[in-house]
Amino acid sequence: MTDRPRRPATLVETGAIVLVCLLAVAGIFEYGRFLVTLHVMDNATHDSARLAVADTGDRTRAEVIAEIRRRFADLDEKIEVGDDDITVEDIGRQQGGIAVEVRARYRPTVPSFLMFNSSIRLRSKVVMLGTEH
Repeated sequence: MTDRPRRPATLVETGAIVLVCLLAVAGIFEYGRFLVTLHVMDNATHDSARLAVADTGDRTRAEVIAEIRRRFADLDEKIEVGDDDITVEDIGRQQGGIAVEVRARYRPTVPSFLMFNSSIRLRSKVVMLGTEH
């Protein structure tokens, strides 16, 4: 047998390995990005409900919705929240309770490589009851 260089085979093998590694890194990045978005959404919903309950009940629905939108300002390219996707309900005037629900669609960066749908539905709901002072 002759000792011929294996340069073409090595390039093909290296290319395949690099592609798999890049896809794995992209998947890890996308999953982390998804978790951060979900965390921000949950915190925005919780903090807005707490703001509405703890602030002596004089916050309007529009102010609560504006607070949620302010918290989503940094996530504009990642998440879609329509006008009908934020619900603020009074659940009991005697207790000063409120329910805040946010529905959104998350758009992955690399949906075709990771076989995601074009968007993923998210939902966060918080119910808080006020306390008498």
